[in-house]
Order: sequence, then structure tokens, then C-alpha cells
Amino acid sequence: MGSYNAYLFDFDYTLADATEGIVAAVNYALFSLGFPAQERETLRRMVSIDLAETFRRITGSDDEELIAALQARHIEEASRSMAAHAALLPGAEEALRTLSARGAKLAVVTNRRRRLLKEMLEAFEIAEFFDYIVAIEDVLEPKPAPEGILAAISALGSAREDALYAGDTLIDAESAARAGVDFAAVMTGTTGAKEFEGFPYVKLCAQIAEITAL
Repeated sequence: MGSYNAYLFDFDYTLADATEGIVAAVNYALFSLGFPAQERETLRRMVSIDLAETFRRITGSDDEELIAALQARHIEEASRSMAAHAALLPGAEEALRTLSARGAKLAVVTNRRRRLLKEMLEAFEIAEFFDYIVAIEDVLEPKPAPEGILAAISALGSAREDALYAGDTLIDAESAARAGVDFAAVMTGTTGAKEFEGFPYVKLCAQIAEITAL
């Protein structure tokens, strides 16, 4: 652990909770194409997975046309209601404001789609804090591949040893490990502290604001 000049963040359950909007959008897509709705907790545990893979797992299908249709229906509903059903997690704005004031460069690296992410960042009035965004459309391989983290570090003009990635899932932890950057595990998602023991981390944070003390 060292002194960081770049801080990279996952979005869902690290900075914000969009559970209700996610559940509504996924189940709208499923129901509209004849599939049964999924339980809230089941979908919460799939939030970090990219959308196409989420629908593959739920439906058990690899039919590209079906998966594309489900994604389109999801986006249709998410565009209407996602930001309205989301909220920043405690300490998120405080952390971003503090780090930005110190002159640190900030980025989001997520498996979310760019348009929905930007809508929420703007709705929460935190878009101004971020110097760079890596969304699912910006990479060939989503997390846990390291591509997004490495792209963000390069774009911020930083180096791996000077960057910290914060996230709430094992997908985030693996992505950071494969990128060779320090990782802070945030306990505001669905992953317990013991589950992170298989990956290196510099801190377990009850909430994201704790990274400002690193």
C-alpha cells in the first residue's frame, strides 16, 4: 500500500444502490418475452455480471437474438426508471469530493452500459468528479478481465503502483489482482469479508468513505 494519485471505482454497491431499478428492468425484460420473473435477492447477486451474461444464466440460452432482445427490453425500462429508483450509498459523495479536492484523478470502471451510468452520475450530481469512465461498451472483455482498469489508469496518466481500485465483489477483486493494482473491498454489496480472503486487498471498508484515509 502506498500513496495513490488515481482512484478507480466500481459503481453498483460501491458508490450507489440501484437494486429496485435493476430488478424492475430485468424482470420487465424477462416477462415481456415469456420468462418468469426472478427473485430480488437472486438479481442482487448478479448485479456485477455484464447484462448479456446475466440473461444467459437466467434463461439458460445462448441464442444471440434472444439475448439481444432481452437486453433491448431491459434498456427500454431502465431508461425510464433506473435513476429514479437509485440512491448514492452513505459516504460516496463525501469520498469523491475529498479525493477530488486533494487533486486525485478519479474514474469509474463498470460492467454497466455507458448511457445508463452517465444518467445516474448526472442525477446524483457526481459526474463532475470523474475524469474518465470505462463502461461495458469500451472493452473487449468485461471485468474480471483487467482491460478496463488498465485503460482507466492509462487515461488518467497514472501507473499501476499509484492507483487504487475499490469494489464490492470478487469480480472486482479478481480484476484488480489481474491488473496488478491495489484493491479496497467495500462491504456494502452482497460479498462478505471472508469471501475476499482469496484475493489481495489493502483494506476492508464498511463504506466507501474509508478509502480517503489510505
